[in-house]
Amino acid sequence: MQIHDDDDVIDQPNTTPMNDILLVVLVIIIVTISPPNKGHKITLPSSSSSVSLSAAKTRSITVTKDDTIFYDTVPVSMGELEQRLTQEKASTPDVQVVIKGDAQTPYQNVEDVLDLVKRLGIPNVGLATRPRGQA
Repeated sequence: MQIHDDDDVIDQPNTTPMNDILLVVLVIIIVTISPPNKGHKITLPSSSSSVSLSAAKTRSITVTKDDTIFYDTVPVSMGELEQRLTQEKASTPDVQVVIKGDAQTPYQNVEDVLDLVKRLGIPNVGLATRPRGQA
C-alpha cells in the first residue's frame, strides 16, 4: 500500500466546484423559465402586431365561439371572472390581462369582458391576435 504525503502532486483536475456551479445554474434556469400558458384551441383574428403572454404577471381570458369564458384554463362565469380579477388586482396591482377571443365569437361577448376589465381598473389590457398571413 502506497502512502501519499502532502507534497505529492495530484495530476487530475478537481471538477467538483465546476459541477456544483453548473448544477446551481441549471436549477436557476429551471426555476426562472415560466411554463407556457396552455389554453383552449381557438382561432384568433389576425393583426399586424401580437401580444406576448410570457410575463409572469400576465393572465389570459379566453372567449370561445360557444360563449364559454376561461380565466387562464379554468371555465368561469362573468361573476366568477369579476371575483378572480378583483382578487388578482388586489394581490398584484400591475397585473396584465390578455383577452383571446375566437374569430367566430360575437364581438359583444369580447366587449363585455373588456368592459369588466376596464371597470375593475386594470390598465394593462391586450387583445391576442395572430400575425397576418398565418392560418
